[in-house]
Amino acid sequence: YVEALKLNVGDTETLNKVGEIHYTLGDLDSAEQAYNASIQLDDKNQHALKGQVQIQQRTRKYYQANSSLLQALELNPYLWNAHNGLGMIADIEGDYTTAIVHYRRALELNPRSAQVLNNLGYSEYLSGNWHAAMMHFFQAVNSNPNYDRALYNIGLIYTREGVYENAFDAFRNVLDRPQSYNDIGYLNMIDGNYETAEIYFQ
Repeated sequence: YVEALKLNVGDTETLNKVGEIHYTLGDLDSAEQAYNASIQLDDKNQHALKGQVQIQQRTRKYYQANSSLLQALELNPYLWNAHNGLGMIADIEGDYTTAIVHYRRALELNPRSAQVLNNLGYSEYLSGNWHAAMMHFFQAVNSNPNYDRALYNIGLIYTREGVYENAFDAFRNVLDRPQSYNDIGYLNMIDGNYETAEIYFQ
């Protein structure tokens, strides 16, 4: 790819490939340089914008990631994953209302996405709306029965509600038996239910 760039400096597709390789190898600075060079040549380059967002999210540059995602949506308002990304950033910032708006928009564009359904459920959970959260987690599992995060989150809510048998069954879909007991104990511990936590730790 470097040799190809020597022959055609303005080849954005090759720059994107260079960015992908550096990102995969964990060299985020070089990946960002490649994507930035690609965007400078073509500010409508969605592939480079997506790569740039991945780096910004991974390096916790959420303000820049938010701007990049909004820029991507200006180019294509039907990018469900851009709305999903904006929702994730809003969650990190504690703005669950905005996160839910973005996840719902993402679902309008991609109704069967287990990832978005799970993310929406987690925002509802963080907002204290456990019933709505559980509904979305089950929808995520219906969409993808092997979606581990949603399966785990079902166990999370059952634990917080004190329905420990159901919590254990949910955790066992993704964890071994000791780890399932441990997580029920840990969640009780952080809720201040120390006697229950001790039982499950034992």
